[in-house]
Amino acid sequence: MKTFTSLFALFLALGVTQAAEYDLCHVTGVGYGTCMRTSMCTSGGGGTYTGFCPNDPANIKCCVKKCPGPMNAGRCRPINACPSHNFLKGYCPGPDNVLCCLP
Repeated sequence: MKTFTSLFALFLALGVTQAAEYDLCHVTGVGYGTCMRTSMCTSGGGGTYTGFCPNDPANIKCCVKKCPGPMNAGRCRPINACPSHNFLKGYCPGPDNVLCCLP
């Protein structure tokens, strides 16, 4: 019983530390992106990076996609992680809360 309780606590703790799909991620030297399924990212024109969405399943990776903006500096990211609060719709893979964030 003690082993079962310990394993249950471990699985519960792992679930709490898992990053959520569509969370913000950052790839050093590349920029910000969104944790999402690789198939959704690549079909939407983004590039995927492994290891930047910790504790997520293997098919969830950091999706980085540039989008229109001054000097092509826009990036697709969750709207709650866009410091400028300036967005363009229709350029990013993912759900409605992932938009082109302008600088």
